[in-house]
Amino acid sequence: MVARSSYFDDVIHEALPKPEDWYTLERVSYVRSKGAWVPYPYQNNITMLPVEEQTKCIDGMIDALELRAHDQTKPKNFDEWILRNMGVGLADLFMRPYNFKVWATPTTEMQCEWLGERVAAPSTKLVISNVLNKKTAGNWGPNATFKFPAHGGTGGIWKAVAKTLPQERFSFNKSVVRIDGPAKVAHLSDGSSIQYNSLISTMPLDLATEIIEGAEDLRPTSRELIYSSTHVIGFGIRGVLPPRIGDKCWLYFPEPDSPFYRATVFSNYSPNNCPQEGVKIRTIQTADPSLSSSVDTQSEREGPYWSLMLEVSESLQKPEDEAKLVAQSIQGMINTGLLQPTDEIVSIYQRKFHHGYPTPSLVRDGQLKVLLPALKEKFNIWSRGRFGSYKYEVANQDHSFESTWFPFLSAFRRWQWRWLTLFLFSSALSRSRGGRQCPLRRARDHSRVPRPCQRQGQHRAQAVDCPTWLRAWAPPASQ
Repeated sequence: MVARSSYFDDVIHEALPKPEDWYTLERVSYVRSKGAWVPYPYQNNITMLPVEEQTKCIDGMIDALELRAHDQTKPKNFDEWILRNMGVGLADLFMRPYNFKVWATPTTEMQCEWLGERVAAPSTKLVISNVLNKKTAGNWGPNATFKFPAHGGTGGIWKAVAKTLPQERFSFNKSVVRIDGPAKVAHLSDGSSIQYNSLISTMPLDLATEIIEGAEDLRPTSRELIYSSTHVIGFGIRGVLPPRIGDKCWLYFPEPDSPFYRATVFSNYSPNNCPQEGVKIRTIQTADPSLSSSVDTQSEREGPYWSLMLEVSESLQKPEDEAKLVAQSIQGMINTGLLQPTDEIVSIYQRKFHHGYPTPSLVRDGQLKVLLPALKEKFNIWSRGRFGSYKYEVANQDHSFESTWFPFLSAFRRWQWRWLTLFLFSSALSRSRGGRQCPLRRARDHSRVPRPCQRQGQHRAQAVDCPTWLRAWAPPASQ
């Protein structure tokens, strides 16, 4: 987890305050390319590639320098950005195939405004120097180091945050099935309903408009929003973590010899992400199923264990056969050196997230300029989070968290607590993905408060209406 906000850090620290609650890790990332592990970022470390591929990449980077010198116009799409900043060599070897595997959308159909610091434009001088001196470049980017919870994975963070909040504010095992927009009433699957003044939604924007009465005119636009689905496939493996894996964290796979675009060595994040060595588990199969008869697959045996988590994208332009993905992924792990044919697999996890990544398409910003203001102005619905706002570039946990509490506080500023019903209608908390489902926490550091709730000429809500964890906070006037 990487945070860019001191307030977000404070929230997480209050929920998990002990040093032993966390592991601080250095990102060790590689790209599997041409049979080699190329350190991330790939474009700065082509010295690891065969000489022929190095030549193609450097030729393309020189051509890109000349192109940028003569053409100062803005790139029309992500593909043009790649060619101008990296050249055709890197484009064909890594950027185009990898990004198609991630987004399940061609780079020619994506905008480039979302990039920010997420994609490193290479320094031609640095690349050539590294090639001549046979050196590799170090870590780059916003998450060169990161923290990970010792227990419970990412979901453990938000379960801990939830414990700091008034428990009566949570409601589970029901979903929003219909919203009467003009009347501002949310109808739930158990037959109950909630009258609201302001509503923060983390439901995917395209799904939200389908259940909001009064938003019929928005549906043609929301139905054109582009996204990809994500298949998450996990494997538990018997044995000591092999040297070929070592301290690797994220691994990227642009080539067609595997269906997955990324593998995470999840057991490297925390030793608690795997069963302890003494736990007995039965082997399901060897990586090469034809060799399963050579090992004991009948009785439960002790570890140790390690684990891998794979991600596979899917869209209309990149269909996948879900029933075959586990077998294809195992073969892909053998092809790329993640597993040996004789490795014993003791557990398999597979899940499809229908809404995986919101795609920054060429027309997305225009669509959002129609949808988001309309929901707010007509129905006082603030659509937030990864798919609520449909902006990948501001959809990390910290982004999603802060995008929800600002409108909440704006609403609280206008109405006392007894007039404000906040309902977060999302399955996100139950599946613990991202931070968009988390409300506010108790504020203890008043030095960080933008404006106190007690202002001259304003009346503070009574204690019965204003929970203690919210009473100290109010948004700036500009919010």
